[in-house]
Amino acid sequence: ALPISQRAAVTLFSCFSVLISTESCTISEPTKKSKYKGIKSFTAYHVSTSRSAAAPVSRRFKHFDWLHDRLVDKFTTLVVPPLPDKQYSGRYGEEFIEKRREKLETWLNRISRHPIISQCSVLEHFLSSGDSEKEWKAGKRKAEKDTVVGSAFFLALDGVPNLMLDSSDQSVEGFGKFSRHMDETLVALKDKLTNHCEKVS
Repeated sequence: ALPISQRAAVTLFSCFSVLISTESCTISEPTKKSKYKGIKSFTAYHVSTSRSAAAPVSRRFKHFDWLHDRLVDKFTTLVVPPLPDKQYSGRYGEEFIEKRREKLETWLNRISRHPIISQCSVLEHFLSSGDSEKEWKAGKRKAEKDTVVGSAFFLALDGVPNLMLDSSDQSVEGFGKFSRHMDETLVALKDKLTNHCEKVS
């Protein structure tokens, strides 16, 4: 059996894990496209998510940029991870496109696994809205009219799930004892090393 200090740490981690989404997102098949008869070019990505069995949706960097801006406006009291930097030269090179795909996928997974941000309708629209321009713009207008932004979003939160607080308190106390014991052990180890160095010097 694990020592009580380690069991306390595992229990504490399990309690917090209840609040963390396990959803995963995949970004694949970056494809260069154009509009206005080739006047404007851009790279589109296929975005799929484990929360839905629907077909992947097509998203451009500007869609990710829009999502980021909406999340920053809505969740002013949270830290929304920054997007990869924009680049205006060399943005159609294979190496750049692959690196951007990886960074966007990492960013989207961080957002999708956040216990609060993962539940918002803006993210749901981004992940599920079809490739129809009309459908996208309708959801976009609705999101931009959202009044539950900034500190007002606290009014929309449901109660936190019952995490067996008594058990959690015991876990925190046990973890604290473990930390203090670790500090004492490190101090003792430092003293022994110091003594050893003095003897051999």
